[in-house]
Amino acid sequence: MNEDIIRTKDISDRTLMLAVIIIHTAFFVYSLFWGNIYVGDYKEYLAQAENIGNHGNWYAGDLNAEINPDLYSRRPPLYGFAIFVIKSVAHTDYAVTFVQSCLSILNIAGLLKLLKKHRFRIPRNKILLAILLFYPSQFIYCNFIMSEIFFQTFLFWSFFYFVRFVRDCKPGDALIFNTLLALAALTKPVLYLFWILNSALVLIIIFKTKSSFAPLIYSLILPAAVLAVCLYNYGNTGYFHYSSLRHSNILEFHSRFLIINESGIDSAMSKNESEIAALDTITDHKTRSLEAERLGREVILDNFGNYLRFYFRGCLNFFTDPGRFDIGEFFRISPPKGAGIYYRYLKDGYKGVVQYLLELPLLFTAYLAAVFLINILLIASSVSFVFDKSNGVYIRMYFLMLILYLCAMTGIVGALRYKLPVLIMMLYAVPFFAERTHAYIDRRKISADRAVSEKR
Repeated sequence: MNEDIIRTKDISDRTLMLAVIIIHTAFFVYSLFWGNIYVGDYKEYLAQAENIGNHGNWYAGDLNAEINPDLYSRRPPLYGFAIFVIKSVAHTDYAVTFVQSCLSILNIAGLLKLLKKHRFRIPRNKILLAILLFYPSQFIYCNFIMSEIFFQTFLFWSFFYFVRFVRDCKPGDALIFNTLLALAALTKPVLYLFWILNSALVLIIIFKTKSSFAPLIYSLILPAAVLAVCLYNYGNTGYFHYSSLRHSNILEFHSRFLIINESGIDSAMSKNESEIAALDTITDHKTRSLEAERLGREVILDNFGNYLRFYFRGCLNFFTDPGRFDIGEFFRISPPKGAGIYYRYLKDGYKGVVQYLLELPLLFTAYLAAVFLINILLIASSVSFVFDKSNGVYIRMYFLMLILYLCAMTGIVGALRYKLPVLIMMLYAVPFFAERTHAYIDRRKISADRAVSEKR
């Protein structure tokens, strides 16, 4: 009886999905008339899509301009290919953002389907809707020409089918979740080493459950996709590697942040420009790439203590960043004049971030504070989920492994956009945390009532 009463206080799955569709529609319509859909790496993705259609390669730049070998391997091909296919049907960038909104809706529907296997006394759907309302980046990235939503889709559905594989032990589910991981790696290069952890986990499951070795064979799909891309890059550049983002990130982000902290932004930019000018004199792409990595690592090793400090701060940002950049770019909210939030963060830590936020419009700052609190809830829920035995140990291992892998690979440049791909997975943990919290409060209440009764 109590469960039925509590359940009537929640909203139905249909109502939640209707609300989700309305929110996505509102953001899409806003983007059509007032929003900004072009941020970050959009030029490279659009150029890549054009080159896939016109030239059959995934070079992420203008082939009529001076060739930059880095652009042959900077972006894996899947998102560019998706843009090409979508724009072949409707030749507008808004068609891409429309498809991304549909994928986001599909991901949330998949989340509800996954949660249906569990009974909750708490108003699960109300909690999920409240979080989504205070997490606008999910809807904003649907309306950016960026690969995050495609990446999120492949990662969430890989988790979905992994859960089914663990629950039902069907090799077909293992085939699907491994294929989705390969598609994720073909969308963003960050996943190229995940096959090591994934294969190890699948091997553990096989030995512990004494099941078929077919899932282990399927786990080779991801490294096979990585190998194929490396061979393609070798054919175009003479250098066997997965993505040029590796060496450019080490030199232009990781080491630059350290120099900014030590000598200021002007010194960092000057040193970075002189290093790039020296690298440009090297004609062999492999030699140039390895030298770029060497220069970046040299700075990191010389300032290793500071690097570790910034690295762990970046990991913390991965989980706590409220998405100031995303909201500001989409709604065209001008940032405060002077040094940006990253520079203030590097110089003064979180004190500098707080000072920066106080210079923003008051309502904007208040909203970011609410998003920050939601992030704390997501962290607490994820930690709780890892120790929650109502979900299988392998499900919890995969959940933890994927989130921590992305966090570790992001490192010093941690921000909300890098966590977004696992946001739906983290939302999966929230109802379990709410249920455990509710049960704990109930137990405390019963104990308190008993104590009162005994005194009487």
